[in-house]
Amino acid sequence: DAQESRGLGDVYKRQVLDTTQNVKTKLSLLDSIIKYNPKSNYEEYTRLNEQYVDLAIQNKNYESAIKHAVGSFHTINILLGQPKRAFELLQKVEKYKNKTKNSFLLGSIYLKKGGGYFNGGNLNKAIENYSKAIDHFSNKDSIFIADAIYFKGQAHFDSGQHIKALNDFNLASKYYKGLGDYDYVFYVASSVINIYGVNGFHNKAIKERLKLIAEKKATNHKKNISVEYFNLGLNYKKNNQFDKQEESFLRALELIKEEKNISGNLPLIY
Repeated sequence: DAQESRGLGDVYKRQVLDTTQNVKTKLSLLDSIIKYNPKSNYEEYTRLNEQYVDLAIQNKNYESAIKHAVGSFHTINILLGQPKRAFELLQKVEKYKNKTKNSFLLGSIYLKKGGGYFNGGNLNKAIENYSKAIDHFSNKDSIFIADAIYFKGQAHFDSGQHIKALNDFNLASKYYKGLGDYDYVFYVASSVINIYGVNGFHNKAIKERLKLIAEKKATNHKKNISVEYFNLGLNYKKNNQFDKQEESFLRALELIKEEKNISGNLPLIY
């Protein structure tokens, strides 16, 4: 069957890979093995990408090297859980950024670095790299510019720079609206409401959260409405409106059960 023939093809490719001295052939085979093999073996996937990047640089195929370093970053950093190794691969290709004019690849180097620093808790470095990503992306990469601005806002928020976060969120929202990406328009709106909440503007947070829930319902964006009701309950709690808090939590619970959504919020509601 197809799976068996792919398996045999894979064995053949690996045999040729081990014996050929032709760098271009090696690159082509590595690319094919990486593309058609499951990412579930994270260590092997990482090793193959590292091998590809080294060979591509050796062959002055810099764009391809950047593409593979960027494309494998999440797997190495998060799934394999080796951030140092993921960063080393990115830094290896970053040295050759002046060898490409591909704005998507250039911006992606810094978008990935920003995410890596954010996950590692280095918020200043995250902000610095998200800013670089925004500078390197071009107009045709507007969805990625929007993401970089939004993620930068989250890093500003987590580091207590709420005014900067608010500015980032408002700008990201304009981008997402222009792109018609309303899932992210709503994510950003929820992030803005969180700023009101942490700064003690509980009535404003409640008013905006109710408005957001109404907008989601009106536009049939049911995704994460249970989370909005849960957060609304937290807003009511901070405002000492305990009946409303209970009402919101119960509504969140109903929606979670309807969605058959195994929610991390469930133990907190119970």
